[in-house]
Amino acid sequence: MEDPEEAMGKAGGKTLLTALLVSQAWAGHVEWSDGRRQEGTLQAGPNGTVRLHDGARVREWPLEGVSRVVFRPEKERLERAWRFVEAGQTRKEEWGDPFPVAELTADVWLADGGRVSGHLLSTVVYLQTAEGTEKIVVKHKLRGQPGEGMDALAYPAELVFGAAAAGVGGRAATVRLEGNPPCELAAVSRETMNTAAVAPAADDGWRVALEGGDAVVALRAEERIRVGWRGACDAAVTARIAQGLTDLKDFFDGRELLACAIDPADATVCHTLLLLHRKGATTLASKASQPWRLEVWRWRLGEGDDISAARRAVLFRGILAPKAPLPQVVLDAGLAKTGRLTADVRLETDADAFEARDAEAGQRLQPAPGAEVDRDRGIAVADHIHVAGVAELPQSRQHSDRFVIGPVHRGCDG
Repeated sequence: MEDPEEAMGKAGGKTLLTALLVSQAWAGHVEWSDGRRQEGTLQAGPNGTVRLHDGARVREWPLEGVSRVVFRPEKERLERAWRFVEAGQTRKEEWGDPFPVAELTADVWLADGGRVSGHLLSTVVYLQTAEGTEKIVVKHKLRGQPGEGMDALAYPAELVFGAAAAGVGGRAATVRLEGNPPCELAAVSRETMNTAAVAPAADDGWRVALEGGDAVVALRAEERIRVGWRGACDAAVTARIAQGLTDLKDFFDGRELLACAIDPADATVCHTLLLLHRKGATTLASKASQPWRLEVWRWRLGEGDDISAARRAVLFRGILAPKAPLPQVVLDAGLAKTGRLTADVRLETDADAFEARDAEAGQRLQPAPGAEVDRDRGIAVADHIHVAGVAELPQSRQHSDRFVIGPVHRGCDG
């Protein structure tokens, strides 16, 4: 007998199961790890719940109690097929080409404002768009085909259920910018590595909820982005970070180190501001096929040259044509004055820095020696991201340009 879920998948976008037609649906979107973004109506699978193991027990919520789920790689590795040489013996024999394996950690954001992290049990949701209905299966462990690289493992990096979270909660701050010029706002807490939930305020400005302090506030106006960054690193730490970026492997094979800052409370922790972009081929068929991200990363500095990327969070993202210029990023001293988003906040900006394009080059740190220079985009970039000996590199995409999480179009004239 055919599995009804498989029958649903074979039916493509033309039909929905009767049970799904009467189930609750939410306007939302799915963002994939390879940069694709799909917007439409999300519906629950047959059981209508989200189940997650938090390390101690299995927890379960109805889908209407979840506003957002973010997935990031916990472990990534290449494996080969193997078997025991003899029964009862531990010696193994491997064969064939290596294949990619990834284990995902999930952050489940609840409609009541809570958040739980752990391993998501296999979950099915259906995304209905103008093109039809797509079945999306999310698993904790992913496996590719022999001969493929890690880039071949495309998975839903973020599910956002827009209508399930009509606001950002009662603890939100009201953030305003003088003159309310058109722009987008985003923020990340370096203390907790969370991304702010942002919604437009009724009287202009934004309603912003951000768990944790040491906020990095950013404003985007078309191709320009201002970032409020505090702190710095000495030359030795900067060189270690740059070398780590050169050695590290990641989907985004081009990256620019814009700023870094040692944690004043812990000299073994460093945060960096990175402009990442995909130079290699992608699975996107449109003319805009090259994703980019502006991210904040947390690094752990070990003994000697030991360094590991511990967490990452997204401020802004987009997709460009192959030779289109990347966004221009400026470190804004005015925005850097805002370190915590509580109660009422009025942002200050350094207008001169945002208007002076020539000053932008001085704000950018140089990548490691030998890094490739992208002449078409006018930037120096490190290549081949990989931190030696580090298997874990979370890829949280905690943002959305809808009204729930992350940058929201509101106002900021460049």
